[in-house]
Amino acid sequence: MYLILKKFMAFVEKNGYSIKSLKTNRRGRFCSIKFNDFYKDHGIKRLLVVFRSPYQNGMVKRKNISIHNMTRNMLKTKKMPKEFRAEIVDCVVYLSTRCPTKGLNDVTLQEAWNERKLNATYLKVFGSIDYVHVHEQVKTKLDDKNKMMIFMGYDQKSKEYKLYNPNEGKKVISSDVEFDKERA
Repeated sequence: MYLILKKFMAFVEKNGYSIKSLKTNRRGRFCSIKFNDFYKDHGIKRLLVVFRSPYQNGMVKRKNISIHNMTRNMLKTKKMPKEFRAEIVDCVVYLSTRCPTKGLNDVTLQEAWNERKLNATYLKVFGSIDYVHVHEQVKTKLDDKNKMMIFMGYDQKSKEYKLYNPNEGKKVISSDVEFDKERA
């Protein structure tokens, strides 16, 4: 957790912001000497809540419930197996940062962070049928030029899509995708 906080703080500062306060529960790892020194050294105000007391952190609890509900609905709507839960949660969180929020006067978190309007043209329907181009080096002359796959989300390390090939049971990341608008 300590290294994750350090990485997040570096990311925040790189973008010209700073962490003013941090709310955590009173569990051991958040109250360690290492964390206490980190808070002091960086002027971060610590806000402590009682462990297992969601009423003290209602906004986070409600967000977690929303993410859970959206994940369950996406699983059921697209008849996906539960083994894809992590990918769906990742997609839900990705999309939720790109949806307007009342707390920011109907601006998305992405727009608030980047200070520019979001281009949402690349957003696709979860679970839609897609066709991924098969490169010439991989296929023979008689093989199909495209493989049918299911859209699973967005790769956060690149500008590519996460896809699942149900015939081969493989997950793929690609930008060379043609989306089937009729079968979304």
